[in-house]
Amino acid sequence: YLLELLLVKNGGIDRTPISPEMRKARTLDALTRIVLKGSEIRPLIMAIEDLHWVDKSSEESFKQLLESISGARVLLIFTYRPEFVHTWGGRSYHSQLNLNRLSNRESLLMVAHLLGTSEIASDLENLILQKTEGVPFFIEEFIKSLNNLGLIESKEDKCHLTGQPQDLVIPSTIHDVIMARVDTLPEGAKEVLLRGSVIGREFSHELIKEITDLDEHELLSFLAALRDSELIYERGIYPDCTYIFKHALTCEVIYDSILTKKKKKLHLEIGKAIEKIQSKRLEAFYEMLAYHYVKGDNLEKAYQYLKLSGDKAVRNYSNYEAYGVYKDAIDVLTKMPETEANKKERIEICLLIGRLGGIVGFPEGSLNILQDAIDVAEEIGDERSLVLISSRLGRYHLYRGDILEAIECSEKAFRVAESKADLDLIAPIGVDLVIPYLFYSDILKANDIALKVIYMLEKTQRESEFFGRTFNVYSELNILYGFNLALLGKFDAAKTTCNKGLSFARNLNHLPSMAEEIILGGIYVIQGDGKNAIKHIEIGKKYSEQAGLDFILPLTFTKLFSGIITS
Repeated sequence: YLLELLLVKNGGIDRTPISPEMRKARTLDALTRIVLKGSEIRPLIMAIEDLHWVDKSSEESFKQLLESISGARVLLIFTYRPEFVHTWGGRSYHSQLNLNRLSNRESLLMVAHLLGTSEIASDLENLILQKTEGVPFFIEEFIKSLNNLGLIESKEDKCHLTGQPQDLVIPSTIHDVIMARVDTLPEGAKEVLLRGSVIGREFSHELIKEITDLDEHELLSFLAALRDSELIYERGIYPDCTYIFKHALTCEVIYDSILTKKKKKLHLEIGKAIEKIQSKRLEAFYEMLAYHYVKGDNLEKAYQYLKLSGDKAVRNYSNYEAYGVYKDAIDVLTKMPETEANKKERIEICLLIGRLGGIVGFPEGSLNILQDAIDVAEEIGDERSLVLISSRLGRYHLYRGDILEAIECSEKAFRVAESKADLDLIAPIGVDLVIPYLFYSDILKANDIALKVIYMLEKTQRESEFFGRTFNVYSELNILYGFNLALLGKFDAAKTTCNKGLSFARNLNHLPSMAEEIILGGIYVIQGDGKNAIKHIEIGKKYSEQAGLDFILPLTFTKLFSGIITS
């Protein structure tokens, strides 16, 4: 699983019949086990900086690790901005420290350390306290800037300003401080720093060399000047080393100082350089390439790599990331020429977004995306896509609790699918219709459709297919049909049918479908068997957590039946 995560070819996992969600669950488990086993050899301290920028999959990994270390010799340290809210909640072994601004006394202690003396003139102390307002990073950068500008001198072991504060040109904001330090650099070093900021906070020696016109000796000289100024740090052994901006804000300020036209040109150069250098393992750089081509206004390449990034995220079961990337891909497509090929691409991406929407909870903007796709499909006469999008729109309304709207959209799509005798449409849309009928308490209609589609799947021997849905269709229909039978009081038949669907899911080793054991728990709730209800709901919840899914029906039953059991 780690070889797969690191994109090592022929790692062996491709020969293992495993679903994407199971692969993700086992990868997270492998990462957790490495940490726990490592802590048995020696205590581990793991520091994660700037957690507020974390992606969803990494956050899931940290959450699982945090829940596993209560008895291990592991210390996790996270830094994040106050507005960030993590999802793992409080634990007895979890402490939070608010890092407030330094007091005047603390600020002056830091200043004394940086200047190497506690003997500091009062006018210099007052200037530093006034300008930096207790922000440690600002204190450090401000003092370095004053030193670089020659505004601090030492006389008789005491630090003074070289003139009166009102007569000195002193940077007044953190932006001014950083740029004042950059301006004191040699011209070549400054250009290397500018190009590095366009790459990002971290850049490799190989890449910075590729996008500069410097020979190796010159480049190393300029990089040494940047290291000495402590604007960047070096990690690794030359030439396989990486350079990192000391602070993200430094990278951001320098990047913002570059003219827009030059920035676009540099982004394109960087994109081409990455394609050249990483041609044998380009998949690892899809996201970076998409970013640089978007920023460089190369829309065709930007869309190409956004689509590839989204597809990769889906394969890795990083559904939240995939949704966001596909949304960005649509934004790029809307800026491109309105060709028929372009419109077909938009429809394809919208269908992918519609499928992911049910998993990630249809974020804001989903309705506009689906409605836009309907307009485009109607415009080019793509009736099949129109049916699929209508079905996705039904899922959206179901998720939002608009049951009648969900039924209307799915019924319309189902009728067209039946008229075409197209099982690839009938099967997934059938499920989309059974669920809202169930919520609307029209059990007979729900049963009629469920049995019809189950029969078609068995007749054509296509039970194991998913038809683009999160759950296996055959398994899900049997489970839903079993639940409906329980609502009619036919408990033995209900449990038999539901178990038939769950057994099929287990044979597929498909976690989301196995998570629908929650619904079997619901059947026991209706029957009044609380002990078995709790047992099966807990099993289903375990599978759903392993799958990392936010989905509609099992979650609804969890809340509903937990409430019934409690009461």
